[in-house]
Amino acid sequence: MIGKSTTGNDFYGCVRYALDEKSGLKQAHIIGGNTIGCCAAELSAEFSQNQQAKPYIKNPVWHVALSSPIHEQLSDAQWQQVAIAYLDFMGLARNNHQYVVIRHHDEPQGHVHIVANRIGEDGSVHHLRWDRLRTIQTTRMLEEKFSFLSAKPGEGLRQRVRSLINEATLDQPSLLTFCQRLEKQGLMPELYQREGKITGIAYLYRSQRMAGSVLGKSYSLPGLQKIQQVSYQPKKDFASLVQMGYTRLYGAKAPWPSRAQIAWMLRTGQLTPRIQQWMREKGTDPEQLRAAGFTYEQMRDGLQQLSQGAISQHSSSHSTSLKQHKSGLEL
Repeated sequence: MIGKSTTGNDFYGCVRYALDEKSGLKQAHIIGGNTIGCCAAELSAEFSQNQQAKPYIKNPVWHVALSSPIHEQLSDAQWQQVAIAYLDFMGLARNNHQYVVIRHHDEPQGHVHIVANRIGEDGSVHHLRWDRLRTIQTTRMLEEKFSFLSAKPGEGLRQRVRSLINEATLDQPSLLTFCQRLEKQGLMPELYQREGKITGIAYLYRSQRMAGSVLGKSYSLPGLQKIQQVSYQPKKDFASLVQMGYTRLYGAKAPWPSRAQIAWMLRTGQLTPRIQQWMREKGTDPEQLRAAGFTYEQMRDGLQQLSQGAISQHSSSHSTSLKQHKSGLEL
């Protein structure tokens, strides 16, 4: 679902456009709302009555356009449900603010326009801070709430990942908090780092790995920061993200796996030789590790001990050389 939110100061012009009174090609008709009028002149007259109570409000008109996925054909009743849920999610008191829902039929999937009055019957004003960002988040919540807005067949897993990410970003958390929240939900984030910088993100869920950019613009690293408002302060956060294993170095060599890599290996059994050797020494297998609730820290410490043990087995003439290459231990 796609949503677009704007404000303006011309009720008549906005309603006339939504009702398509000029051309009539969009087959527009009113499907919901709490107004009485049925044309632009009547509706704008209703809206303007409240506007007189707060004449200094520059943009009392709130105009929202909602489009469903192209494969979905929604009924008027379904669209009305979606419009009401959208306004509720956005915090509009529908018993105090006028609104009208108008449907168009000029596109295959159809779409609706909502025209609402930011000035309430009691003179209160509905404030729209971050309305475009909140509209993006709200449309994701609508997709989760209504099954008829779900993704195409075969995209259910990706949609679930998007939903988990949306839930984790509602209060604009730090990148570290965001990663911790996802991990608690069974979704493992993996941040790419190169030369001391975080450059990208991927997600591991139910044995499938998805790059953030594949899920959509809002789920890539830049999208998380700019659209979802996830905060990242390199000087403050980078060391913690590395220490807790949420980052992964580019290339095939790293001191030990990231949290996501370990989760992948334990879930799929696709273990590297180094991990297999360590597990044999522990006398266990992936299923036993899962049942025991093995943590990332335990796995990381075990790998570190394994690498140190491997070094100590070599002669002293090679010890210095091996220690220098310890950070490049291949997994």
